[in-house]
Amino acid sequence: MEDNVTKRSCGCPCGRNRFTVSGSPLLRVICHCRICQEFNHDPCADIAIYKRTQVDFADESGVQFRAYKQPELVQRGRCVACEKPVIEHMRLPLFPDLEIVPAAVHEQADSLPPAELHMFYHRRQADAEDALKKYSGFLASQAGFLRHLVRALRAARV
Repeated sequence: MEDNVTKRSCGCPCGRNRFTVSGSPLLRVICHCRICQEFNHDPCADIAIYKRTQVDFADESGVQFRAYKQPELVQRGRCVACEKPVIEHMRLPLFPDLEIVPAAVHEQADSLPPAELHMFYHRRQADAEDALKKYSGFLASQAGFLRHLVRALRAARV
Protein backbone atom coordinates (compact mmCIF):
# COMPACT_ATOMS: atom_id res chain seq x y z
CA MET A 1 0.00 0.00 0.00
CA GLU A 2 1.39 3.40 -0.97
CA ASP A 3 1.95 5.96 1.78
CA ASN A 4 0.04 8.97 0.42
CA VAL A 5 -0.07 10.85 3.72
CA THR A 6 3.60 11.28 4.57
CA LYS A 7 5.09 14.52 3.31
CA ARG A 8 8.81 15.08 3.16
CA SER A 9 10.40 18.50 2.86
CA CYS A 10 13.12 18.82 0.27
CA GLY A 11 15.47 21.59 -0.78
CA CYS A 12 18.85 22.50 -2.11
CA PRO A 13 21.66 23.24 0.39
CA CYS A 14 21.32 27.02 0.10
CA GLY A 15 17.54 26.93 0.61
CA ARG A 16 16.69 28.78 -2.62
CA ASN A 17 14.53 25.89 -3.84
CA ARG A 18 12.05 24.28 -1.44
CA PHE A 19 9.43 21.65 -2.25
CA THR A 20 7.63 18.67 -0.76
CA VAL A 21 7.11 15.10 -1.83
CA SER A 22 4.11 13.05 -0.72
CA GLY A 23 4.19 9.38 0.08
CA SER A 24 6.95 6.92 -0.56
CA PRO A 25 9.04 7.05 -3.71
CA LEU A 26 8.25 4.47 -6.34
CA LEU A 27 11.86 3.42 -6.42
CA ARG A 28 15.24 4.34 -5.00
CA VAL A 29 18.30 3.70 -7.17
CA ILE A 30 22.04 4.15 -7.06
CA CYS A 31 23.24 5.21 -10.52
CA HIS A 32 26.91 5.12 -11.51
CA CYS A 33 26.57 6.44 -15.07
CA ARG A 34 28.92 9.14 -16.27
CA ILE A 35 26.10 11.65 -16.66
CA CYS A 36 25.08 11.20 -13.01
CA GLN A 37 28.72 11.44 -11.97
CA GLU A 38 29.11 14.71 -13.88
CA PHE A 39 25.76 16.17 -12.83
CA ASN A 40 26.21 15.32 -9.14
CA HIS A 41 29.98 15.86 -8.93
CA ASP A 42 30.03 12.53 -7.11
CA PRO A 43 30.96 8.93 -7.93
CA CYS A 44 27.26 7.98 -8.05
CA ALA A 45 23.76 9.34 -7.64
CA ASP A 46 21.47 8.14 -4.86
CA ILE A 47 18.04 9.04 -6.24
CA ALA A 48 14.40 8.57 -5.35
CA ILE A 49 11.84 8.40 -8.13
CA TYR A 50 8.33 9.78 -7.63
CA LYS A 51 5.26 10.19 -9.80
CA ARG A 52 4.89 13.82 -10.85
CA THR A 53 1.66 14.01 -8.86
CA GLN A 54 3.61 13.27 -5.65
CA VAL A 55 5.81 16.37 -5.98
CA ASP A 56 4.67 19.84 -4.99
CA PHE A 57 7.24 22.28 -6.39
CA ALA A 58 5.32 25.52 -6.89
CA ASP A 59 8.15 27.71 -8.22
CA GLU A 60 10.91 26.16 -10.30
CA SER A 61 12.27 29.55 -11.39
CA GLY A 62 15.32 28.96 -9.20
CA VAL A 63 16.24 25.80 -11.09
CA GLN A 64 18.15 25.68 -14.36
CA PHE A 65 17.36 22.56 -16.39
CA ARG A 66 19.58 20.84 -18.92
CA ALA A 67 19.40 17.63 -20.95
CA TYR A 68 22.75 15.85 -21.09
CA LYS A 69 21.76 13.42 -23.82
CA GLN A 70 19.40 13.15 -26.79
CA PRO A 71 16.56 12.41 -26.87
CA GLU A 72 15.75 14.75 -24.00
CA LEU A 73 13.99 12.21 -21.79
CA VAL A 74 15.57 13.57 -18.60
CA GLN A 75 15.88 17.26 -17.78
CA ARG A 76 18.33 17.63 -14.89
CA GLY A 77 17.88 20.67 -12.68
CA ARG A 78 20.45 22.59 -10.63
CA CYS A 79 19.88 25.47 -8.25
CA VAL A 80 20.76 28.77 -9.91
CA ALA A 81 22.30 29.99 -6.62
CA CYS A 82 24.30 27.09 -5.12
CA GLU A 83 24.51 25.07 -8.38
CA LYS A 84 23.67 21.80 -6.57
CA PRO A 85 21.30 19.18 -8.02
CA VAL A 86 17.68 19.81 -7.02
CA ILE A 87 15.27 17.78 -9.17
CA GLU A 88 15.08 16.05 -12.54
CA HIS A 89 12.07 15.63 -14.81
CA MET A 90 11.85 12.21 -16.50
CA ARG A 91 9.45 11.89 -19.41
CA LEU A 92 9.48 8.37 -20.84
CA PRO A 93 7.07 7.41 -23.61
CA LEU A 94 4.19 5.23 -22.34
CA PHE A 95 5.01 6.04 -18.68
CA PRO A 96 3.52 8.60 -16.32
CA ASP A 97 5.58 11.75 -15.79
CA LEU A 98 8.24 11.06 -13.17
CA GLU A 99 10.45 13.19 -10.94
CA ILE A 100 13.93 12.21 -9.83
CA VAL A 101 14.81 13.65 -6.44
CA PRO A 102 18.33 13.21 -5.06
CA ALA A 103 18.25 11.52 -1.65
CA ALA A 104 20.52 14.30 -0.38
CA VAL A 105 17.85 17.00 -0.87
CA HIS A 106 15.36 15.18 1.38
CA GLU A 107 15.55 16.81 4.81
CA GLN A 108 15.04 13.41 6.42
CA ALA A 109 16.84 11.16 3.95
CA ASP A 110 17.12 8.46 6.61
CA SER A 111 13.32 8.03 6.40
CA LEU A 112 13.52 7.00 2.73
CA PRO A 113 13.17 3.32 1.85
CA PRO A 114 16.46 1.62 0.99
CA ALA A 115 17.83 1.59 -2.55
CA GLU A 116 16.83 -1.42 -4.65
CA LEU A 117 19.58 -1.56 -7.26
CA HIS A 118 22.80 -0.20 -8.70
CA MET A 119 22.74 0.66 -12.38
CA PHE A 120 25.64 1.35 -14.74
CA TYR A 121 27.73 -0.50 -12.18
CA HIS A 122 30.49 -0.97 -14.76
CA ARG A 123 31.15 2.80 -14.41
CA ARG A 124 31.56 2.63 -10.63
CA GLN A 125 34.52 4.38 -9.08
CA ALA A 126 34.51 2.05 -6.06
CA ASP A 127 32.92 -1.30 -5.33
CA ALA A 128 29.64 -1.24 -3.40
CA GLU A 129 29.65 -3.56 -0.42
CA ASP A 130 25.95 -4.35 -0.32
CA ALA A 131 23.57 -7.07 -1.46
CA LEU A 132 21.69 -4.90 -3.96
CA LYS A 133 21.24 -6.11 -7.53
CA LYS A 134 24.01 -4.63 -9.69
CA TYR A 135 23.40 -4.02 -13.40
CA SER A 136 26.38 -3.44 -15.69
CA GLY A 137 26.34 -2.27 -19.29
CA PHE A 138 23.94 0.12 -20.99
CA LEU A 139 21.23 -2.32 -22.06
CA ALA A 140 21.31 -4.37 -18.86
CA SER A 141 21.14 -1.20 -16.75
CA GLN A 142 18.23 0.23 -18.73
CA ALA A 143 16.35 -3.09 -18.73
CA GLY A 144 16.96 -3.65 -15.02
CA PHE A 145 15.83 -0.13 -14.16
CA LEU A 146 12.69 -0.44 -16.29
CA ARG A 147 11.86 -3.83 -14.79
CA HIS A 148 12.04 -2.38 -11.26
CA LEU A 149 10.12 0.75 -12.31
CA VAL A 150 7.30 -1.22 -13.95
CA ARG A 151 7.02 -3.42 -10.86
CA ALA A 152 6.85 -0.29 -8.65
CA LEU A 153 4.23 1.35 -10.86
CA ARG A 154 2.09 -1.78 -10.80
CA ALA A 155 2.36 -1.91 -7.01
CA ALA A 156 1.30 1.75 -6.87
CA ARG A 157 -1.58 0.96 -9.28
CA VAL A 158 -0.68 3.61 -11.84
